[in-house]
Amino acid sequence: MMELQTITRVVATNTPGVLQCYCTIEDHGETETDVLHTYSANDPNGGAFSASVGQWLADNEGIYEVEPYTPLPPRYRIAKTTPWLRMTDPEAASMETAMNAAPARLRQIYAAATYLNSADELWPTLRGMLVQQFGQARADELLAPEM
Repeated sequence: MMELQTITRVVATNTPGVLQCYCTIEDHGETETDVLHTYSANDPNGGAFSASVGQWLADNEGIYEVEPYTPLPPRYRIAKTTPWLRMTDPEAASMETAMNAAPARLRQIYAAATYLNSADELWPTLRGMLVQQFGQARADELLAPEM
């Protein structure tokens, strides 16, 4: 049976009264950390675990801080050619050099892609390469959503 040990982080959501709680739990003798539980005091189907989260929050009020809700940036995808079309010839040459220096696996993933998705786990890698080459503002321009 899953048992709450402690809550390590509490984050507000875009719904009033609903919190995301990062919990340390014990389940069948094994401890797990950063288990995400969405808590609402008004949830009639919350169950025993949710009740224990509510009790922990009440018992520790004033000890923990509720981090503010930060909406995720909108996800979008662009054609793989879009950043290249937006680059000047010197920028494209500089980026080509940077990409040629990247590990083979990364180059092959990029070569096989048909589009670029901002939700992809490799998006920050590509953005980081662009930032390193051209700065943050230009990287944002090159990767901006298509109109």
